Amino acid sequence: MITIQKDTPINVEIIQRSSARAFPGSESLLRDLAARSSDVWQGLADGRVGCIWGLIPPTILSQTAWLWMLYDPELVEENKFFLVRNSQRFIEYALTLYPEIVGQVDPHSRMSVKWLKWLGAEFGPIQDDKMYFVIRKK
Repeated sequence: MITIQKDTPINVEIIQRSSARAFPGSESLLRDLAARSSDVWQGLADGRVGCIWGLIPPTILSQTAWLWMLYDPELVEENKFFLVRNSQRFIEYALTLYPEIVGQVDPHSRMSVKWLKWLGAEFGPIQDDKMYFVIRKK
């Protein structure tokens, strides 16, 4: 069974199944991202966290928020149609809160770039091995 949960306790097990496992301090970074986020969601497949994401506005009155996400590539691949459908619903909701959603992505992560394209992201140039994006209200 697949579910999306909002504002639940952060399950750091996702780190070991994601690209973040290679980075020292990734657990404290994940906790920091969650603490700074206005909302945090987790996608679960049969009780296992497949992805976790959130929005970080720079200030309370911001019209822009920074989108972050961490995911388990295997679980996401197994459930990609559910993820795409619910991601599109999430972005529609997020754009009612913030007219612009911004972030950065590893340009070599084809799955991440493809997901962002489905969400309507426009990409900027690659800088310091990161590609910046913006998703705007249409």
